[in-house]
Amino acid sequence: MSMLTRFYRGTELRFVSFEFADTMSEAEWAKLIDGDTPVLVPHRPGKHRIAEKEMQVRLEHRIPGEVPFVFIEVELGDVSEFYQRPLMQIVRQDARVVVKVRRCASVAHVIAAMALELADNGPRPEIHFGWSDENPLTANLHFVLFGHGNVPWLVHALVRNADLPEERRPRVLVG
Repeated sequence: MSMLTRFYRGTELRFVSFEFADTMSEAEWAKLIDGDTPVLVPHRPGKHRIAEKEMQVRLEHRIPGEVPFVFIEVELGDVSEFYQRPLMQIVRQDARVVVKVRRCASVAHVIAAMALELADNGPRPEIHFGWSDENPLTANLHFVLFGHGNVPWLVHALVRNADLPEERRPRVLVG
């Protein structure tokens, strides 16, 4: 029964607010909100170095070098936690902005919450995903059971269901 309710409630944005690891991270988040349209790029540590990921996304999505990226690294916490209060830390790695978020019940919900908060307070962000090699059925099952899997689809569904005018909603791009 819990898997069934998780499946049906999966497209509800289960998010309370972000907590910040330090005052610098909170100030950096405020700068991102007030800044130009950010390009958000989810990054899975250990799979690629950030420089490689940036080059890959810029080539595949035809994004010029002067457009700044914000990399997002999400670490799952207790996936049974229904309303999340993730811990955000913003660091710079090789002059790149990296937002590290821990204590998350769902990767997709955190990425959507970040994009929606940016869109609600500043310019409309874009979220750029790469194609996954994972089977779609397996990805959906992983989401229902473990809080990750089929992240681009779920982020798109969460953004689509958000209470924002269409022209303000973050754009979700997969390529």
